[in-house]
Amino acid sequence: MPTSDNYTARVPVASGFITDRQHVMQRYNVANMSDSLKQISNLDELFELATFIRNNEFWRAQIQQIIVEPNGELTLVPTVGDHHILLGHTDKMEQKFKKLLLFYHKGLNKTGWDQYSHINLKYKDQVICTKKNS
Repeated sequence: MPTSDNYTARVPVASGFITDRQHVMQRYNVANMSDSLKQISNLDELFELATFIRNNEFWRAQIQQIIVEPNGELTLVPTVGDHHILLGHTDKMEQKFKKLLLFYHKGLNKTGWDQYSHINLKYKDQVICTKKNS
């Protein structure tokens, strides 16, 4: 992509264990692949998450980095606050972001944005926070 002297795009940085093992798939006969080999790349999840963030004004301003963990799960680094958001995978992503927004409004506004080191959204109907060591 060419750079622009007039515009700086605000996009999250993706880092970590990003895999696209297309070259591995070429060794196999695609017709005989099992369903378990469909998860050979995490680029689809990254693209889905980046698209979701880009399409929401608040999350576009709030999420500055996406980290792909060694186990393939996704961690988000926000612009505001000194915590990491453990998203897990992109299943039920919209619900996870809704409960995070609710937690931001009802929880962090009362306790402070720098009280927790991790906010875990991986579990249904729960937001699990890890307090910072003081």
